[in-house]
Amino acid sequence: MAAATLVLVVTATLGGCADSTEPSIHDAYVIAPAGSTATMYFTITNPTPQSVSLTAVSTPLSDRVEMHTETQSDGLMSMSPVTAIAVDAKGSVTLDPGGSHVMLLDVASLTTGARVSTTFTFSNGHTETISVPVRSGAFGASG
Repeated sequence: MAAATLVLVVTATLGGCADSTEPSIHDAYVIAPAGSTATMYFTITNPTPQSVSLTAVSTPLSDRVEMHTETQSDGLMSMSPVTAIAVDAKGSVTLDPGGSHVMLLDVASLTTGARVSTTFTFSNGHTETISVPVRSGAFGASG
């Protein structure tokens, strides 16, 4: 009986450790689109001792999902697609309005309160699939 209890405790402890040793997504949300493009924002946390990059985002809602960054030059904002979003070792990156974001293109419709199944793929091979809530708000607004 004691051996069985020990095994359960070790398994539960190791299971908790596994989650904290991979990059993860937090505070994700999608802004309901006014047209056919929705915008997704979130925070990436990297607890590992090596830098890692988010290399892909996918969802059954859209065949075209793009990661973008926004920069300001001479008072003008410009948006550019990127192939990866780097996160330093033991660091985090927040994608928020006015900065980096993910665009879901050619979206038929989304309603506030719906949830979008989304898979995030990292350069270390780790993937994470979460259900992302849809918020109201204008395109690019935090709602």
